[in-house]
Amino acid sequence: MKEKFNTDRLMKQVKQLQYVFIVTLALLLLSNAYFAFMWQKEAFSEVTYFVSPEATYPSYAKKTRHEKVRHVWEVENFAKTLVSTTLAHTGETYDDDLEHMLRMIDKESRYRMLKQFIADDLEALYKQHGAMSHIEIEKILVDMKTMPYNVIIVYEFTLRFIGQEEQNPPQKTRGAIYFRAMAVPRNKLNPYGLKATHMKLVEAPPLEEKREKMIQ
Repeated sequence: MKEKFNTDRLMKQVKQLQYVFIVTLALLLLSNAYFAFMWQKEAFSEVTYFVSPEATYPSYAKKTRHEKVRHVWEVENFAKTLVSTTLAHTGETYDDDLEHMLRMIDKESRYRMLKQFIADDLEALYKQHGAMSHIEIEKILVDMKTMPYNVIIVYEFTLRFIGQEEQNPPQKTRGAIYFRAMAVPRNKLNPYGLKATHMKLVEAPPLEEKREKMIQ
C-alpha cells in the first residue's frame, strides 16, 4: 500500500515537472519570437518620405526595404536644388552653396566642378567683386527608363554686380547641366535619396530641340 502511494506521488511530481517544463518552454518561445519581431522592426524601420510636386517631406513611418526607385518629382526637386547650389550665389552664400553642392555629387563630379570653379575664379567674383547670380529653370528633362536616371536641366543664368548696374549691366546666358541621378539611402541631409554622378556643364540645346534628342 505504501509502495503504491509512493508511486502515485512520484507520478504526480513527474506530471508537475512536465507541466512546468512545457510552460517554461512556451514562455521562452514567446520571448524569442518577441525579440525577433522587435529586431526585425528596428532593422527595417527608417524615416520615410512624403513626395509632392513641390518638395519631399520626412515622416516617421516604417518601410519594409530600401527602395531604389524614385518618383520623377523627387528627381526634379533634387535637380532644382542641385542647379541652385551650383550656380546661384552671392558673396555671403558662396561657401555654403559650394559645400551643399559637393554633398550632392560623386567624387568624379566634385573634381570636375571644382576645377571649373577655380578656372573661372568664382570665389573672387562673388566675394571680392560683388557679383550675384540668379537661375531661372527653363525645363528639367528626366529619363526614368534608365537607372541611374539621365537628367538635363536647361536654365537661364543671370549675373549682376551689386551697385555697378550702370557700368556692368546684368548678363544673361542660357546653359544646361547634365548628370545621372543615382538612388542612395535617404537621410536627413539627403531626403531625396539621390546622388548626382557624371555631372557636367553642357551647351544648352536649341529651344525647338525635342526631348528625345536631348537625352542620349
